[in-house]
Amino acid sequence: MEEEIEPHQQQAQLLWMRLAPRVSVGLAEGWKLSARIPVNVRWFDVNYLRNDGSTFEPAYADEAGSGESIQGLGDPALMVSKIGRWPGGWIGAVGGGVSLPLGKTEDNPYSRNQLGSLQQHAQMGTGAVQPMFNMEVIREKEGWRGFASTGMTFSFYTNAKGYRPPSVYTAAVGASRELGERFDGLVALNFNRTSKDFWEGVGYPGRDALNAKFGLTAHLGLNWLLEAQAQVLLREGLLGVQTGDMMTQRGSITLGVSWKN
Repeated sequence: MEEEIEPHQQQAQLLWMRLAPRVSVGLAEGWKLSARIPVNVRWFDVNYLRNDGSTFEPAYADEAGSGESIQGLGDPALMVSKIGRWPGGWIGAVGGGVSLPLGKTEDNPYSRNQLGSLQQHAQMGTGAVQPMFNMEVIREKEGWRGFASTGMTFSFYTNAKGYRPPSVYTAAVGASRELGERFDGLVALNFNRTSKDFWEGVGYPGRDALNAKFGLTAHLGLNWLLEAQAQVLLREGLLGVQTGDMMTQRGSITLGVSWKN
C-alpha cells in the first residue's frame, strides 16, 4: 500500500571496523608471498529530518536498517611480490595477486521489486574475483626513508546478483624518520580513486579522495612492532555526476601489531 511521505532528509552515520590479519613469507631471491583475511564489523545509525530541521520517523524507517550492526568475513587476498635492493639505499617492490569472493553479498538494494521489504545495503564482499597490482619505490638515507607507491584493483565482470564492483586506484607519497632508537614517525599523502559501480547495468557515482596520513611505530623488542596511524580527509569529489550526496569518511584510525622473524 502506497503512503505519501512528506519531504525530508535522511542522515546516515557509519562506524566501520576492520580486523585484517596478514601473513607474509619470504621466498628465495627476494620473492614474498602474502595472504590477508579481513573481517568487517559495521554499525549504522539513521536519522530523519524535515526540511525545517525537526525530527520525525517515516513509515519505512524499520526497513532502512537504523541502529543495526553487521559483521562477517570480507574478501581475502593473495599476493606475490618481488623485492630488490640497489646501491644508494634504493629499494623497489612489484607485486600482483587476486582477491577471492568469499565475503557475503546482497541483492540489489535499488530494485523496484524490493521496495517495502527489509533490505541490506552493506556487503561484506564483492562477489567477484578482482586482480590486484602494486608497486613501491623507497629511498633510505641517514635515518630518513622516502617512499612513493601505487596500487590498482580491477573490476572486469558482474557477479551472480547483478553487481559489478568498482575498480580502485591508489597513489601515495611520504617519508618516515627514526625518532631515537625505539620509534619511527611517518607523514604521507594518499590519493584514492574509486570508479563507478553498477547494479544490473545502472551506474552509481565513484569517488576521489585526498587524505593526509600520520603514523607512529614503536619497536617493542624481540622483533615485535606496534603501529598506530591516523588518516584525515583533505578533499573529495564524486565521479560521474555534477552534484550529490555521498557517504563521507572524514577520518580513520589504524592500529597494528606485527612480528618479523
